[in-house]
Amino acid sequence: MSNNTQSLTRPLAVRGATVTATATLSTGTIATLLAGDTDYRLDLTEVSFANSSDKAISIVLSDDGTTVKTVNVPLSGSVQLHFDVPYPQNAKNGRWAVDMGDFTNTSVVVDATFIKQ
Repeated sequence: MSNNTQSLTRPLAVRGATVTATATLSTGTIATLLAGDTDYRLDLTEVSFANSSDKAISIVLSDDGTTVKTVNVPLSGSVQLHFDVPYPQNAKNGRWAVDMGDFTNTSVVVDATFIKQ
């Protein structure tokens, strides 16, 4: 290999192997982002949070009840997270969920993309 040769590696998934999900949080009730799949682990590749309220909000992302990440979303703002290496789901048929504190007049939309493994 010469010094002028470069290798490029990029994430790749067959179209049928990707799954998208959306959940809206408006109370302190946990919301299912993506229900489990009995045949696959659903690894997280990206997630975004859009907060339309006048308060900064902390959102808890969990995999089958285990906290994966806590994300602080600014008031009237958004946060996007992209994982170069997909965040692995613990087990097949596990549930991805999101939760926040019980705030009035608050709405946070969570969008995510997963890959079947």
